[in-house]
Amino acid sequence: MSKDNKPIYPNSNFKSFCYIKSVVTNPNIIYRPETQKDYYQSEHMTQKAFWNLYIPGCSEHYLVHKLRDHPDYIKELTLLAVDGEKVVGLI
Repeated sequence: MSKDNKPIYPNSNFKSFCYIKSVVTNPNIIYRPETQKDYYQSEHMTQKAFWNLYIPGCSEHYLVHKLRDHPDYIKELTLLAVDGEKVVGLI
């Protein structure tokens, strides 16, 4: 907060931050490397996260898909956050 009690980042969404923090600190979440069989789930999770967020529809999931085909893509740096069998995050 600033001196006049206004949020420092006026466009930030505190509820989203709290949700993200609770997901990150969830002890059931396992971080592991992404495999080819995870591609559909990670793209679907990305699509659900960005659908109608800034514009109608989204293309972020397609970007995730296309990045994997780029010659500079380093698959060892891609990690999934998995809760059981469900993909809940992608780094």
